[in-house]
Amino acid sequence: MLLERRNIASLDEEMNLFAEKKMSGKPGEVFSYGNIGLNIVGRILEVVGHKDFETLFQERIAKPLAMKNTTFKMGKAVNPSGGATSTAADYMNFLQMILQKGSFNGKQIISEKTIELMQISRTVRAKVVYTPAEAAGFEYGWGEWILEKDEIGNSTVVCSPGLFGTYPWVDLRRNYAAIVFVKNIHVKDRQKNYQEIRDAVNLSIK
Repeated sequence: MLLERRNIASLDEEMNLFAEKKMSGKPGEVFSYGNIGLNIVGRILEVVGHKDFETLFQERIAKPLAMKNTTFKMGKAVNPSGGATSTAADYMNFLQMILQKGSFNGKQIISEKTIELMQISRTVRAKVVYTPAEAAGFEYGWGEWILEKDEIGNSTVVCSPGLFGTYPWVDLRRNYAAIVFVKNIHVKDRQKNYQEIRDAVNLSIK
């Protein structure tokens, strides 16, 4: 479900707006991609971590991954669902960490178990109400769309396309990560274009 942020001062304030909304269905039975769930998780992290979301992100993710040019500060309040400003180089460090099961430069940033849980489909048995056009037909894990699976159902290619057209993906089967880094909300035939790019990359590394 999408919700206009208006002039929100904090994630805490935003939770009050979310609480006024009706749920579209029972958890696990209905899936509707949107910003509410992502921002609720962001607020939970603030409560559990006793720090604001941006500080937690910088301490736990950005600094350990040497993402020096990445931030969620883009307005009056941090908006986890709205994405961060970043660079291709920074984002590749993050993707490398996902590819290496949570490890980066010899240090475990996110536990291997967490990475495994992120890549398990959470929508395979759910009624899908809404997904972005670029992810139509794909299943969703935790923060990752599942593009391909192996013969026993394990995720082998995951991605997280951005609203403005940026397209990062991690290919666990072929052991590489890549990103198409753009900023353009008016992108037609995204899914088809992304597939063509992935096919070309896969062909080049054979």
